[in-house]
Amino acid sequence: MKILFVLRATSLYEPTGVMQLSSIAKKSGHETKLSTIMKGDVEETIKNWKPDVLAYSVMSYDYFTVIEFHKKLKQKYPIFTIFGGPHATFDLAIIKEPSIDAVCVGEGDIAFEDIINKLDRNEDIGNIKNILVNYDQKLELRNRIECLDELPFIDRELFYEYNQTGQGGFKSFYSSRGCPYKCGYCFNKNFNEIYKNHGRVFRKRSVDNLIAEIEEVKKKYPLDFIRFIDDIFVVKKDKWLEEFSVKFPQKIGIRFYCKIRPESFSKELACLLKKSKCYSVCLTVESSNVDFRKLLYRATTNEQIIESFKVASEFGFKIYANTMLGIPGSSEDLDRRDVEFVKSLKPTIAHFTILTPHYGTEIYSYCVDKKYIEERAISSLSLTQHTEKSELNCFTPRYKAIMHNTALLGPLAVKIPGFSFLLFKLFRYLPLTKVYYYIHFLFTLYYYRKMVKTKLTLSSVVIYFRTLFSFFNFYNKLKLKKIPH
Repeated sequence: MKILFVLRATSLYEPTGVMQLSSIAKKSGHETKLSTIMKGDVEETIKNWKPDVLAYSVMSYDYFTVIEFHKKLKQKYPIFTIFGGPHATFDLAIIKEPSIDAVCVGEGDIAFEDIINKLDRNEDIGNIKNILVNYDQKLELRNRIECLDELPFIDRELFYEYNQTGQGGFKSFYSSRGCPYKCGYCFNKNFNEIYKNHGRVFRKRSVDNLIAEIEEVKKKYPLDFIRFIDDIFVVKKDKWLEEFSVKFPQKIGIRFYCKIRPESFSKELACLLKKSKCYSVCLTVESSNVDFRKLLYRATTNEQIIESFKVASEFGFKIYANTMLGIPGSSEDLDRRDVEFVKSLKPTIAHFTILTPHYGTEIYSYCVDKKYIEERAISSLSLTQHTEKSELNCFTPRYKAIMHNTALLGPLAVKIPGFSFLLFKLFRYLPLTKVYYYIHFLFTLYYYRKMVKTKLTLSSVVIYFRTLFSFFNFYNKLKLKKIPH
């Protein structure tokens, strides 16, 4: 069979979930291709390649754009269609949409293989675990995949041939699945509830299996920096990290970036990461306000955050600090304190997002209960949350505009001495959001280069800017669209 994977858009980062499904499909003897709505090549691919299955992966913020596009497409091409991804997992009602033939819920590796194989053999698909074909069907979930080493390596050819990003030296890998934490803005808490009694939450690939994939990629593509995309790279100092810290520098020796929880970032952990060739880390702040962090199910204390940044600096790591504005109860003064707190931590680069209460998360339910948003009010947001104003009605339009400017100018305030005074006394109150957006982009691009130690080649620069310009054009067309309710 021919399977066409369709995404709303691609970025510089690999869509590893789709690439995993592609490798599974190819292992079963099927053919795969990738198209995106942003690039505008979906219909052309359908005409020329004639796929048997359209497979969409959607987040809540891009579902509206994708489904509107697909409904028009389905009228022309009655191809079997399956939707998967986080939104499909938490909003099972999308199967009521006539243009969708099946929905894949949760971990879809084995389920996807089952459904395409049965479709290929013209067999009934109504009894596959993790697959819904009608809303009244009783959903059954299979256990989580326990041994990640049994999965084939992700299909990089699918993505790299599509947008030529394989020519750059920056590549993404995953070493684990699942997250044991319960952050209120994240899908993982409710995802783990859905999968309760269906296997372990946090699973690691073996060090040898991970290294084997990296070695294979090194043989085929340029590779001089690695981004580990795990929600959490390691939870604590353990035997896996000890083994990794010995084998990875010996066999690979490439610097990498990963995410670590501040409360876990001890000197012992930092020492092993440094030994492993770790170059940069993400230490999330979320808020300088302890009560806000509790609302987000982040019980980290300010003292733990301060200590983690101190340790990271002592070991010479480049630090990415993410902070969230627009949490219910926020104010102009609290936003100012957030920026000042992050500034005191002295990260390499700071990033400020605006809370997006995604469907299927705890903070979404909280905002609905408090009537801060209408139930199911999902907007067609951009790929980066700092480019949109808050969706919550508990904030005034004036404050939303100021918050938006704060998110855009916050990184400058953190890095440029004395700029915070100008920012909060003047700049964030001016109606110059569009100007700030481009200043933010250029400033962030400059400091992003400090987080990623990779060779700057002509091809990588061309690919980078081609992707960004495509995104800007697409975003400008979509950013005003909202779902009608």
